[in-house]
Amino acid sequence: MIDDAFTQVVVLAAARARLAPSALLCQRRAMMSRDTPAGELRSIRKVYGTVTAVDEVSLHVYPGEVLVVVGPNGSGKTTSMEILSGLRSPDSGEARISGDIVSGTFDARLRTGVQLQDSRLPGGLKVREAIHAKSALYVDPGPIDVIVDSMGLRSYLGTSVDKLSGGLQRRLDVAVACIGRPSLLILDEPTSGIDPDARGDMWHFFREVCSAGTAIITSTHDLSEVEAFADRMIVMTQGRVEAEGTVSEILAGAGGTWRLRVSRPDEEVRRMLTDSELETRERASTVTVFGEREQITAIADRLESMKHSGEGRYRDLLKGAIRLEDVFTSMTESGHDG
Repeated sequence: MIDDAFTQVVVLAAARARLAPSALLCQRRAMMSRDTPAGELRSIRKVYGTVTAVDEVSLHVYPGEVLVVVGPNGSGKTTSMEILSGLRSPDSGEARISGDIVSGTFDARLRTGVQLQDSRLPGGLKVREAIHAKSALYVDPGPIDVIVDSMGLRSYLGTSVDKLSGGLQRRLDVAVACIGRPSLLILDEPTSGIDPDARGDMWHFFREVCSAGTAIITSTHDLSEVEAFADRMIVMTQGRVEAEGTVSEILAGAGGTWRLRVSRPDEEVRRMLTDSELETRERASTVTVFGEREQITAIADRLESMKHSGEGRYRDLLKGAIRLEDVFTSMTESGHDG
């Protein structure tokens, strides 16, 4: 990775490897206890002027685990991940790698692979050169061929970075992050701009990496990815952690296995929904009711009857089994950039 964040690493790695290459290799290959977080934030707070981007955020991810962070734009996801990676300092709180290593230090960077939303690689650099430059930092990089093929970069090794599409640049950034055999991968929206087939291949590769003991913390706006691949998830909104748990735990907290979403209800319809004694959440011009299938079906039938008789009005309704999108939408609101 050719960027300012790794300038210090290049110098220190070269110096330390000349002095004690075997010690450096052993340090990077040291196995962590599955009970020790590979990455952890402890009550992190970050303020920009009058805007609190991250407010008392705590999270952890263990070896072999995929933790997915979701939230609307400006919820604090990127700032939190940059603090964990050592690219940004918190105003208060702590960021730790592999238990007690301070994030951003030399030892932490040896154990961490980072992919940011914006590529930091020079545009004139060829794909092959970028991979070789990152490989030179490590005694035992790789497996290079597996990473290159998994990211679909074999045909582009001779292509310069600025000639790659956005999706291919993202794949290169992910490949570069994986080269040092990190114990922790921090990936900020790694599948953004990538076609569905390549996205599936990427997640398959992430799962293989995890099975070898690497921890992954990543973010996405695609909730179907969360449902399919997350071991645990965190929902952030306005700089805070709104919910945390497995997908099943998050869904179970909604108040039922089915939901009814009613858009633009008038006062009569709104009153009927809120008086139903079921879990009801309002956001903008939509009311969502959570319950069991029989309960939701009965309310939907009642609403259709009200609309037909003129007792109440609404634009449309949607009922069905609860999805993560339903819970996420009811939890989140637009916040500041973070």
